[in-house]
Amino acid sequence: MSVLPENLVFVQDDGLSRMFRRLKKGMRIKSRIVLVLSPNRYVLRIQGYNLVMESHLSFNRLDEIWVEVQQVRPKLKVRLLDSMERFRLRAKLNLKTDIKI
Repeated sequence: MSVLPENLVFVQDDGLSRMFRRLKKGMRIKSRIVLVLSPNRYVLRIQGYNLVMESHLSFNRLDEIWVEVQQVRPKLKVRLLDSMERFRLRAKLNLKTDIKI
């Protein structure tokens, strides 16, 4: 499996329990940066929920990223999938394969 070494850390809210019940370790999910809060903090939308994310990588508003769930509880942790892995996922799901790198 091809993943970047960057772990993404989230600030959770108890109102997100429905989403966390649906998430399983190993799931790969397409998500989107909806807001840049600071150079290392972002609002990330996953499955219709907005989460505050911290990362040392740089993102822009409206960037689409693929993440893999590493842990759901006690704190959500995901890893960012690299561009080749995203390409394989999109092709497997019959989605458009034009990837911004």
